[in-house]
Amino acid sequence: MGLLQALAAGDPGRFQRLLDEGHPASAVDGAGRPVLVLAAERGQIAFVKALVEAGALVDKPDRGGLTALAAAVEADAHDVVRYLLSIGAESVCPEPELCTALRTASEPVIRELLDHGFEPDVAGSGGWTPLMIAAERGDEALVRLLLERGADPTRTLGERFLDAVLIAVAAGREEAAWVLQAASVARLPAPEVVWTRIGERLPAGLAANWKTGRRPPPIPDPWRTLDPHARAQLTLLSPGRHLYAYRTLALAEAVDIGLAARETEPGQLALDPEEPLERVWFSPHWVPVAIDRDGRLLAVDVDPPAGGIHGQVLHWSPDFGPVGVVASSLGLLLLAYLRRLEAGVSLEDLDRTNLETAFGT
Repeated sequence: MGLLQALAAGDPGRFQRLLDEGHPASAVDGAGRPVLVLAAERGQIAFVKALVEAGALVDKPDRGGLTALAAAVEADAHDVVRYLLSIGAESVCPEPELCTALRTASEPVIRELLDHGFEPDVAGSGGWTPLMIAAERGDEALVRLLLERGADPTRTLGERFLDAVLIAVAAGREEAAWVLQAASVARLPAPEVVWTRIGERLPAGLAANWKTGRRPPPIPDPWRTLDPHARAQLTLLSPGRHLYAYRTLALAEAVDIGLAARETEPGQLALDPEEPLERVWFSPHWVPVAIDRDGRLLAVDVDPPAGGIHGQVLHWSPDFGPVGVVASSLGLLLLAYLRRLEAGVSLEDLDRTNLETAFGT
C-alpha cells in the first residue's frame, strides 16, 4: 500500500510508517495532484502535518494551480487552513483564497484568512470582490466582518456600476443590502469634493463649470424624503456639469423636466420585471439630475418599491420610460466617474460609457 492508498483508506498509522520508510512526501497521483493537496481537500489534518514534517512543499500547486491552502479553503477545512497559515503558506491559486472562501467556506475560515493578512478588497474572477460575494450570499455577519476589516463598499464591478449594495438587492438579500448601503454612504466622499477632483482633471473649458460660488436654492418637496447625504448631493448639483454623456441639471430645471415627463402621453413600457422600480411612465418620486442630448435622464429614486434602494439612480428614456437602475446612489456614480478619470480613461471614452442597468438584461 502506498501513500495515496493509505490516505484514501484514512489510515494515519500506515501513512506515517510509509513516510518513515522513505516514501516521498512530494508524491503525486495519476492526475499530477500532490498528496498534500489531496490530504488538505479532505480536511485530514494528521496527514497534512505528517507530510509537511516529512518535507512536502507547502505551496506546490497541482496542474490546475490549486495549492494545499486553496484546497483546504475550498473544503472549509478550518483546522487545515489554520495550520497551513501558521507555517507560512502563501499560495496563489486561480482565484484569491478569500474569494474562494466566501463562495464555499464558513466564517471561521474567512476570519482566519483575514487574521493572517489577506486583503479584503482583492478581486477574484470577473472582478468580484470578497464583499460582493458576501453580498450575494446575503450573509450579514460576513458582510459586517469584511466591512470591519476595511472592505470598500463603493467598489464597482468592471465597466458597470454594480456594487455590493445592488448585488445584495438583486439576490433578494434585503438585510445585507441595508448594511451595505449605510456603509457605502459613510464611505463616499462629500459630493463637492468629488466634483472638485473631477474638475481638476478636465480641460479648461469644461473645468470652468465646476467653479461654485452661489448658494443653491432650498430643495423642493417631495425630495426632502432623501437621507441627508443624498439630499446634499442634489443641493450641491450645479447645472451644466459633464457626467458621462449627460449634463447636470439646475434644481428648477429638474422640477420642470420631471413635471413635463409625468404629463407626457405614456408609451409602451419596456421595463424588465427584475428592475426594482415603479411600473409607471414617470414617477413623482424620481428626481431628474442629468440629461443627455436625446432627452434621456438620470434620476434619483426617493421612494422605491420593495426590493429597491432609497436614493438609487435610474435611467429614463423618452421613448421607453424607465429603463432600469444603473447605480445604488448618485454619490457612487460620481465617484466611479472620478476613478475612471484618475485611471486615465479619456472623456471621449467616458461619454461612450453604456449605462447598463444593474438588474435586467
